[in-house]
Amino acid sequence: MKSMKQIGYGVLVATLAAPVSVFAQTNGFGTVPGTGSSYSSVASSSGMTQNSIGQILTTVMNWVLGILGIGAIISFVIAGILYLTAAGDEGKTEKAKTMMTYAIIAVVVALVGYVVINTVVGLLGANTATTSY
Repeated sequence: MKSMKQIGYGVLVATLAAPVSVFAQTNGFGTVPGTGSSYSSVASSSGMTQNSIGQILTTVMNWVLGILGIGAIISFVIAGILYLTAAGDEGKTEKAKTMMTYAIIAVVVALVGYVVINTVVGLLGANTATTSY
């Protein structure tokens, strides 16, 4: 129960810190002291990305959902093999059925997550292309 409370506090802190990190990224933030160059030109010359935080988070979440989907499909295949090799053993058959159920749930979660992310990005008018300043 204590770890659930810690997870809850972590989610609360992350939720409160998210707007600060989003508002911190601005286009006209000024110039680098002593150089006269803007921060975005210094970032681009050093090889840093010029994508917004939202674009980076969208890319990361799409990768995570892709990995989740691939892992779920692999576990579904493994569950099918376990089911075929159970040879009538009720314990192994139930284990394979349970594994298939969880694999199907994971595939559905990955697909729904992908659809939700892309729908929200589309509704907010966010552009996933690289932004040049």
